[in-house]
Amino acid sequence: MTLLQGCRSDGSDVTPVNSPIYGLWTGTYTVSATDPTYVGKSFFFSFTIYEDGTLTYKGKTPGNDVYAYGTWSLSGNDFSFRVTTLNYDGGYQHVQSGNATYTGSQNMLSNGTIADSVTGGKSSWTMKRVN
Repeated sequence: MTLLQGCRSDGSDVTPVNSPIYGLWTGTYTVSATDPTYVGKSFFFSFTIYEDGTLTYKGKTPGNDVYAYGTWSLSGNDFSFRVTTLNYDGGYQHVQSGNATYTGSQNMLSNGTIADSVTGGKSSWTMKRVN
């Protein structure tokens, strides 16, 4: 899975510095469209969300860890992001974008989707804030 994307925030829609959105989030993504070998399989997925509107992610794939860096935004409960991979196989880096529903009271990002602009790969994901 290599799919993530977001939008850089100008700060107007970012929650206060003590926001529970900032920090380490972990969960899984489930492949829904890409190599048929992996459709329906789930893999580790994590974000580190920073208050300056940036994020990093790590996604496990069969035989690989994929890292990405980009931006995020939050408008109400609508979380979105856009990233560029840093170490995608073959050297060509991919732009990925996605979104999710943010539920602060449960420290949850749910109903997430992610799409890769190069491969067309798509996945669904869910995460909980752990730190």
